[in-house]
Amino acid sequence: MSDVDSLAQCCTHLASLATSDDLWKQLVEDFWPLLPPSLERWLCESAGCASLRPGLWRRFYRWRCSLLPFSCRHLIARMDEVEHLLGTAARGFAGDAAARAACCDRLSGCLLAIFFSCHVPSRAVGHSSSVLGHAIGAAWARRLTAVLYRPDDDVGRGQRHACAEELGRWTGDIIASLDEFYEPSVPRAKLQATLLRALRCASALTLLRDEIGAQRAGTGSTASLLLRDVLSPERVAEAVRSLEMEGFDVSVAPSLRPARGLPPSHGWWYAQTRQGYLGGVTNIR
Repeated sequence: MSDVDSLAQCCTHLASLATSDDLWKQLVEDFWPLLPPSLERWLCESAGCASLRPGLWRRFYRWRCSLLPFSCRHLIARMDEVEHLLGTAARGFAGDAAARAACCDRLSGCLLAIFFSCHVPSRAVGHSSSVLGHAIGAAWARRLTAVLYRPDDDVGRGQRHACAEELGRWTGDIIASLDEFYEPSVPRAKLQATLLRALRCASALTLLRDEIGAQRAGTGSTASLLLRDVLSPERVAEAVRSLEMEGFDVSVAPSLRPARGLPPSHGWWYAQTRQGYLGGVTNIR
């Protein structure tokens, strides 16, 4: 934004370009491409006008940048993407395992980046090191739980947790893929990729259930308990631990772990090293 402001001071022609709504709308769409299509209508309603007033896109851009420090601008884009991916999962994949895997693998990568890779300055989130400690993060978590959870009345009517069920099917696919460790012909790189997918899956489910889900009141409700049964990172962790006990090396190099470190609750990333950090490619029995 400072670059555009500096450009505007060069001459009147550039100043007129820098205040153009088309420019600021393009900047918004470039930085946050997954904002809902109804954004323009929402901006009009928020401003109490039938059509967009001059300067509204610029004010929206400045407002969104002010939510977190400038260095966190791309963090908000990842948060938008998580909402988009969970909405996609909620609509279902009609049995398309490849589409489910692509969506959920991307979801796990975004969640890990938001919580463990993107540095959020402490002054941006108060005393918490998590983005959930900031007002925008808490609001984001509430929107996600609206997709993940259904009210008890809906559950009583037989309506399904569509999003959670798709995540449960993805978890089952991840666990089944770990059988590749028993196949001698599977390439080394493929086994490492399979292991990393499983570890990211376990961490993503833990974040959805225990971090984001914790923002929801009434976690003892029927809907909440049903969701906790579906989002079960322990199933993945047990499958990886079983491989380790059978003699497979499932240790992961520090360079392959999320950049900002992981809490003890994500201990599956810290398997005992057997033959170097191979990412789980050797059976030493």
